[in-house]
Amino acid sequence: ADTPVRISEANETHAGKAGDADNSIRTPSIRVFTTRIDTIYGANALVVAAEHPIVEANRASFSTEVAANIDAIIAENLKPKDREVEIEKDGFDTLLKAINPFSGEEVPVWVGNYVMMDYGTGAVMSVPAHDERDFEFAKKFGLPIRQVVSREPVQSEPEAFGNGVDVAITDYGFVINSGEWSGKTSIDANKEMTEFAAANGFGEATTTYRLRDWGISRQRFWGSPIPIIYCDSCGVVPEKFENLPIRLPENAPITGTGESPLAKVPKFYETICPKCEGPATRETDTMDTFVDSSWYFFRYTDPTNEILPFDPETAAHWMPVDQYIGGDDHAVMHLIYARFWSKVMRDMGLVTFNEPVKRLLSQGMVVGETFFDDESGKRIYHPPASVTVTRDAKGKITGAVSADGKALKYGIERMSKSKGNGVDPDEMVEIYGADASRLFVMFAAPIENELVWNEAGIEGGVRFLQRLWRFVYKWRESLGNKQSAQVSQETAASRKLRRKTHQTIKRVGDSFESLQFNTPVAALMELLNAIYEHGAEPVNASDEEMLAVREALTALTLMLTPFAPHTAEELFAIIIGNEDGMIANGARFPAYQEDLAKADEIEIPVQINGKMRSRVLASPETPNEELEKMVFADEKVREYTDGKEIVKVIVVPNRLVNIVIKG
Repeated sequence: ADTPVRISEANETHAGKAGDADNSIRTPSIRVFTTRIDTIYGANALVVAAEHPIVEANRASFSTEVAANIDAIIAENLKPKDREVEIEKDGFDTLLKAINPFSGEEVPVWVGNYVMMDYGTGAVMSVPAHDERDFEFAKKFGLPIRQVVSREPVQSEPEAFGNGVDVAITDYGFVINSGEWSGKTSIDANKEMTEFAAANGFGEATTTYRLRDWGISRQRFWGSPIPIIYCDSCGVVPEKFENLPIRLPENAPITGTGESPLAKVPKFYETICPKCEGPATRETDTMDTFVDSSWYFFRYTDPTNEILPFDPETAAHWMPVDQYIGGDDHAVMHLIYARFWSKVMRDMGLVTFNEPVKRLLSQGMVVGETFFDDESGKRIYHPPASVTVTRDAKGKITGAVSADGKALKYGIERMSKSKGNGVDPDEMVEIYGADASRLFVMFAAPIENELVWNEAGIEGGVRFLQRLWRFVYKWRESLGNKQSAQVSQETAASRKLRRKTHQTIKRVGDSFESLQFNTPVAALMELLNAIYEHGAEPVNASDEEMLAVREALTALTLMLTPFAPHTAEELFAIIIGNEDGMIANGARFPAYQEDLAKADEIEIPVQINGKMRSRVLASPETPNEELEKMVFADEKVREYTDGKEIVKVIVVPNRLVNIVIKG
């Protein structure tokens, strides 16, 4: 959402009832907010809330059926909603028409139950080819689907309307089927189309905020008491500072009748008015838990303070938080409250900064395979365990059949009970162990990416841990015997293993610094392969071989600790020969030595006029002049350079040699 744009019809355009030859019905223009104005040529409808003014303005012209549908949606919207349950999208055509201010085309005006009047403008433009929600709606009601963005540049524009679009293309790309903007990137089109809308008076760039009133009271026993007292004489009175904190009673009757349990504890709610000292009643609702989670990190800086929430100077020493890690829900819910709360405390003089967190990392969601049929227009999910799945050689699903033989569709969606695609962590731990399960989660995808749960992936983690365990167990009698041995000469194999060990230490350390956890696991697997390839056997290993293996295993085990702590602790005790030795008791992350990590030889790509033609092996310390000689001595390079005029030679130390020849 780089350039949100609010689009409305031009002042003289309107929505008119289909069939009105003179378009005589005048109604307010429809204002629409969109973050993707580059897709507006793909709009197939306007979908408005049932409470939208344009609906009310034209109610008299609606049929009895349409009016009844409007009333039904309004009534349904008034009912309490479960946020975890996604409502089935429904809607109907009002037979009104609106004009797309860019294309001049008429589009139908629909009422949709998923459009809320208190969110945005109460109206959305439906662009099914480029929005998943709109795509689902269009498929259900047979609305046309026009592709107006392509992921790659196109030589000639494809057919505008083609309901063969299999999935919504939500990425930015290249605009097509969009008049004078066709061929431009989405970013450029967004900017230019915004300017066009402003210049022609029907739209403008703006920013919308998803702010609503925050009702913090909850009818719960367990929560922070609200320090408010109700007095018949004085009205609503805050509790005296010296009477804080208000403490909850030891227990309260949980009846489930909808009233706060504290309302049934007279000893709690019967009190004295702080103002007139007459009889009064204490507030029995408690605060929403989001109140506490909005400032808990401030309290962590001064947890024993009994006078203030925290000492401002102490908090200023520690805050703001350097790195916060959370999911998408954190970013759009908890952290919004935290930012708001921090600004309130700033205005109160408790803190001196605006933002409580310097840097946020939103970790990806764990998603799972879902199987469903939607013949009825509503998705009916089938538990994966009851579905027969066929896959190709690469593991890609090619077909899915339910227990009763029905062909099912396949998707990857957020785990939920309703979809039946959740995974019980306890079950995974019981089958594979906590370490293997944890290792898989870290290894399967970068932390910021979506993780598609595939139980078969855990088996790879199991095999890695088993290989490591077998090797350490095989060497267990020998590892502790050569700790202080002196090495007079190092073989090429041991030197190679030590180099891999220190390169891995650096690689893993750098990955941790950048909060990447999948690449370290891959690096540890490569190091274990190198340990096996070293080839030494414990029965006849020399001192230098023993030390190289021990150094590699010690480093690997220490680096494995964040991923598989239980396995690492067991192996560490074997390697150091001390059953009482524990990583948790103060072992440090291994330190790499630059001289040992440095390769004896590195592979230097050689390009001729920018095209890769050969590679040469050279020491990292090789001077540029010497490297040029080695390159021109290479047989493959001579095939392209003999008899040719050398314009220049570009040497990027330890990275690349590019020879520019004439002709």
